[in-house]
Amino acid sequence: MRVHGALGDWQSITIKFSGEVLPRERAEAFKGSMFAAYPGDLVFPRALIDARVGRQFSSAIPIYRALLGYPGVRAIRTVVVELGTNGPVTPQQVAEFLQLAGPGRTVVFIVPQVPRPWAREVQSLYATLPQQYPNVRLEYWNRLSSLPDGQENMAYFWGDGVHPNWAGIQVLVNGLQAVLGG
Repeated sequence: MRVHGALGDWQSITIKFSGEVLPRERAEAFKGSMFAAYPGDLVFPRALIDARVGRQFSSAIPIYRALLGYPGVRAIRTVVVELGTNGPVTPQQVAEFLQLAGPGRTVVFIVPQVPRPWAREVQSLYATLPQQYPNVRLEYWNRLSSLPDGQENMAYFWGDGVHPNWAGIQVLVNGLQAVLGG
């Protein structure tokens, strides 16, 4: 992982797990494959982003721990976590991550929509977090990307039914902006 730029003046970070950390805007976020090809710096120009196809939640913990070594990252007050699409997430992993983030940061979890066996488990886990952690907010991508009958709205996904297309990304980003209050 490389860190480019002066971290001291960034308001937030988004981790884009491609091995790069890029300037972006309002939120510090750990992301999986859903955002790997998304040019989000157009919407969040002062955040750091790192995303990689296949990223698992467990990978966010050591990466975030390392990033906290930078004073500019320690000053960031908002973290966005977009993980759970590529595999299960355990309560222990979430607790460890939230302990690293601390109670002084707002942590937004994007609730995944993915046709995989672990999806409901991750969705259920994330749904319990705001009651346990007052600093946690949720963006319900699983709801935003679904039809009224609960089925995926394929107008928002590429053919794999996992990764949002440009229309889906627009919906996801608008939802994230609403959760972040902007």
